[in-house]
Amino acid sequence: VVITAAKEVWIGAGGSYIQINGSGIINASPGPILEKTPSWDKP
Repeated sequence: VVITAAKEVWIGAGGSYIQINGSGIINASPGPILEKTPSWDKP
């Protein structure tokens, strides 16, 4: 699946959402956020 937009994309369900735009990415949730990854790097 490829989702594109000129300015901004929002994906949401159950009060949680991901907002993506040219300024960055916002993850929001009324509950805990769990991220699963084999590794994580900070610049």
